[in-house]
Amino acid sequence: MRLAGSKPRLILQFLRRSTDKKIILRDVHNLVQRLKRERRTASTVEERLELVLRSFCSSEGNSATVFVDYKKTAQTIAVQSHQMHRFFEAFPQIVLLDSTHNTNASRYKLFSFMVNDVFGQGQYVQHALVENESHACMKDAILAFKKGNPSWDEIRVFMIDKDFSEVSLLRQAFPRATVLLCWFHVKKYLRAEMAKSEYGGRYTYDMEKVEDSVDMMIRADSRASYMKGLRYMYYMLDCHDESGDLPEPVHPLLQYFIKNWDSCKEMWSAYGRAGLAHLGNNTNNRLEASWGSLKDILKPEMGVDECIETLLFLETAAEMEYASKFNVVGSRLYHDAMNS
Repeated sequence: MRLAGSKPRLILQFLRRSTDKKIILRDVHNLVQRLKRERRTASTVEERLELVLRSFCSSEGNSATVFVDYKKTAQTIAVQSHQMHRFFEAFPQIVLLDSTHNTNASRYKLFSFMVNDVFGQGQYVQHALVENESHACMKDAILAFKKGNPSWDEIRVFMIDKDFSEVSLLRQAFPRATVLLCWFHVKKYLRAEMAKSEYGGRYTYDMEKVEDSVDMMIRADSRASYMKGLRYMYYMLDCHDESGDLPEPVHPLLQYFIKNWDSCKEMWSAYGRAGLAHLGNNTNNRLEASWGSLKDILKPEMGVDECIETLLFLETAAEMEYASKFNVVGSRLYHDAMNS
């Protein structure tokens, strides 16, 4: 509970419910301090991290992979529990990707893989702490994932956000999968772009109607519907309302949109993903919503060892919660996801 960010009073409430002992707040404080001292039996972050990973890998089916650079510095640390592996084996068709910043003092980014379980809830299937979002680090995380999951070739869809710069790496590593952009992030990025002064600012054009045109294109179920939304954007920004071929864009925002978004419309428009087995997944927000916000739990002052230890603790708790759902009367056991 301490690793998960619980305050002493919450730990006190839990211990009082779980034991018959008369526990006071001072007892909780002493317990937390003792646990902190025990964690620091090793003198350096590197030594403590090694202890955490060796302990994790001592359980059958768990795996951890550390990639180092030419300076022998860890650039990627990937972890997958036995149950995470089972989740992927059971639900491999759609994988959601996301990165979380400010999770540790060394400024490693958390790069996570997730699938949807039988309840329609997101379940993590690999975590990787990466030194940065470079080609090398992303390749490390993907290599670790493929090595730990022989059925990776069954993936049909990856859901990413616009920040993910290694789309070509994904396509090369998973040639049978289609890469899609998260709808939520499409809207988020375009809204932020519209407000920039280089496009005249939000008060030089009707921002809400331009957003409406984007929404029309996102939800278009055919190329004709998509073009209707695009023509509406042309009308709002360039005052172009003629039929026939669309001219070269004039307004800076329209130029930006044509260059950066219209050129990859198959990745984010509804008609572009028609026929794909995305099971209604149009956003990777499940990643951001899982366990609440990871940023509320993983703190920037944490050492890398404590960050990894917290992730593993949370993963164990999530797996226990998933298993408990099958004990409810009337639940249907999905054996592929729970068999060891």
